[in-house]
Amino acid sequence: MNDRQPDRVVATVADGICDDIIEAIESSGARGTPSGHLYAALMGLLSFDQYQAIMRTVVATGRVELRGECYHAQIENVGARMIASVEAQH
Repeated sequence: MNDRQPDRVVATVADGICDDIIEAIESSGARGTPSGHLYAALMGLLSFDQYQAIMRTVVATGRVELRGECYHAQIENVGARMIASVEAQH
């Protein structure tokens, strides 16, 4: 194992967590996902500082935005992903 491999493992896990969070937010629809509820679901896995860092990363993807206390999926991104999913099935 080289010195860079642990970094890649951490990055892969972080990417997976971000993708899962984004999918959860996208599935919440127009009402959005309250930040406190999302953190409550993750608090056994992440410290509050880690949660905030991950959420900054999630928002930086452009697929999610924070409005007030709720995270909301960017509608155009959800639509594009749904179209891509349908096209991939055909």
